[in-house]
Amino acid sequence: AGLSLDWAFACIDAGNQLQRIFQKRGLESARLDPVCDGYIYWTIVDVDCPEAQGLFNSFWEPKASTAEDFRGFNGPVAILAEMTPANRILAETDELEIKWWLSHFGWEQIKNQSLSWQLAANGKIILAGKIPSVNVTAGGVKLVGTTLIKVPALNLPLNAKLTAEFANTNIKNCWDIWLIPKINPKAKAD
Repeated sequence: AGLSLDWAFACIDAGNQLQRIFQKRGLESARLDPVCDGYIYWTIVDVDCPEAQGLFNSFWEPKASTAEDFRGFNGPVAILAEMTPANRILAETDELEIKWWLSHFGWEQIKNQSLSWQLAANGKIILAGKIPSVNVTAGGVKLVGTTLIKVPALNLPLNAKLTAEFANTNIKNCWDIWLIPKINPKAKAD
């Protein structure tokens, strides 16, 4: 098509980024489904077919999802966030409700742990909080708390990262949140 090799690699990377998003959404949805009693993540590596869906490419090299990111939503214990609005695109003064769930199929009970969360962008924490005294036994999915975030005043649009974790564990998950300043229409503008 007359395009440079850079364009080809950019297209492959864009496809890998979309795959990363849908892997996360799909597995988190399965874990939140009250009638789903398990799932299989088929093909950890891309196979010779048009539906390349593995975590790794055909040469066992990582694509857009890292093993650490994947563990956040596919490990034995996963923090899940049910968000309203679901599209996670918010303007200043908008509110985001987060229902925090714990999908716990590990070995040990989580006892009196605090679930810490933070919303950060460009290396700066915008908002942070905790759900204190989380207690969950293994073998199910449990609602552990709710948070209501009100978006502060902004100067520029931000791709923020919402991160939730239990301290001193490898139980951690994160989500992209898009924040935009309020747009005030100009007088006599179409």
